[in-house]
Amino acid sequence: SQVFRPVCLTLAPKACTVLVSADGSVEGARWCLGMSGMEEAEEGVSPEEEERRERLHFMKMTAAMLAYPIEFGRRVDRAEASFGKLPPEHQRLLPGFQAKLDALRVAGRANGDFLAAVVGADPFGSLADILGSGGLGAQPRTTPFDMDKVHTTVKQFVRDWSAEGAAERDGCYGPVLAAVERHTAGRPPSEVSVLVPGSGLGRLAWEFAKRGYHAEGNEWSVLMLLGSHYVLNARRGVGYATLHPFAHMFCNNLSVAGQLREVRIPDVETHDLPADGGGFSMAAGDFLECYGREGQWDAVAACFFLDTARNVLAYLERIYQILKPGGVLVNFGPLLYHFDDNAAAPSIELCLDELVAAMEAIGFVMIEQQTNLPSDYIADTESMMRTAYACALFVARKPARADVAESAVGDPGAATV
Repeated sequence: SQVFRPVCLTLAPKACTVLVSADGSVEGARWCLGMSGMEEAEEGVSPEEEERRERLHFMKMTAAMLAYPIEFGRRVDRAEASFGKLPPEHQRLLPGFQAKLDALRVAGRANGDFLAAVVGADPFGSLADILGSGGLGAQPRTTPFDMDKVHTTVKQFVRDWSAEGAAERDGCYGPVLAAVERHTAGRPPSEVSVLVPGSGLGRLAWEFAKRGYHAEGNEWSVLMLLGSHYVLNARRGVGYATLHPFAHMFCNNLSVAGQLREVRIPDVETHDLPADGGGFSMAAGDFLECYGREGQWDAVAACFFLDTARNVLAYLERIYQILKPGGVLVNFGPLLYHFDDNAAAPSIELCLDELVAAMEAIGFVMIEQQTNLPSDYIADTESMMRTAYACALFVARKPARADVAESAVGDPGAATV
């Protein structure tokens, strides 16, 4: 029989420790700073205040998930009210509209039940202990921005854990998996350590573990951490959960059936990992806070990750630091730069050629580069609108010590690593 070591999390301020235990228990669970999305601690803010903000953020995100059926019901109510204001002769032209709204309410309740189960799975120990009541005040109000995040998370389940998302995964995860396999060939996968930062709901990290690699995913988003824990640690088999992931999309639908359709997850048995594999774990928290040990990883597999940084150069320097000599960074994705329109926080946006030049200045050696690789992102295959990127794929190596030493011959100013 297969041996599965549950993905478990131990969180601690200014550090991220991964705990993998036989029974799936979490000991000493505490907050990991950075989960609220602030990459750098604000000057003059006490550790107690930082922890309070982190708890508040956690409460805000879990409240948004639990508010989904209420907010969705209000959206359907608005559609029903608009229908009711149509002239009677126009209402008669849409004899099935009320039935569609009734079906949408049923779909919304099903999605709400699913999200409540995700929150209830509680990877951080006891929600009551973590959230507590210590100075948090009233429950935070759920904003439209919060609900947009929840909607995106629901669609991410399709991308990562459904049969319908397979083509999208093949387009973005496939090249990353293949590149790591190419550049670590000749070694048993169980001896190759692969870090997947920005791992989202965990499918790419799981795919590496499935192939026998020692794989670790890293994620800071509360929504993604809750979702990945629910999928990865449930022992319920294939297709145990049902979603209606596009029910809340009221525009650009080709058909009522398409808007209402259900998707079952997961499409694989997540516990079906090789007993002789290298292991699988997830770490919760900001990438820069979680990782800093020199020469720890054989490969860093970044997919739609680098552009999530306020300062992408800090990411690249840290990746260079944590790679073993001879290790590789494999990157796939666009350069969307998530903070470019945030006036409250500094953000640096580089073109791809600037990024590559900076990587080479850091010390990376570029060994592969492709551009204009098409990739959908959480696309509804039955919608009239999709988000698609022309992505870049590159592989960059941290020179082996011997390589650096050879390149320094004849250069008295060069230093070996």
